[in-house]
Amino acid sequence: MTSQADKNRRTSYTLAAARRKVEESVGGDRIEIFVEEGGEPFYIPHPYFYDKATKRAFKEMDDEDDEAQGRILLGDEQYDRFVAAGGTDEGINIVMIAVQQDMKKTQGN
Repeated sequence: MTSQADKNRRTSYTLAAARRKVEESVGGDRIEIFVEEGGEPFYIPHPYFYDKATKRAFKEMDDEDDEAQGRILLGDEQYDRFVAAGGTDEGINIVMIAVQQDMKKTQGN
């Protein structure tokens, strides 16, 4: 039996399959960052997979608060460990720029 998708020559996805496909194309739903080679790993969500709370926090973020992005992405506990290990807010910004560049490559732009 031919499905409606076959008739329309479209690809169909379950939500889970679509998510897996995107995760595979960007390397997962989290980004692993290190302050230094061989150091403790820190994890931030990939922008494609921000949850509602993260999106809301970014909208409400004070642009003058330099550490807000890091605290939103890492959470308070992980952010404090990141800074104690020598990580900086500028470092998080640089990682996010690199992620954006990678996202453009995966989108073919």
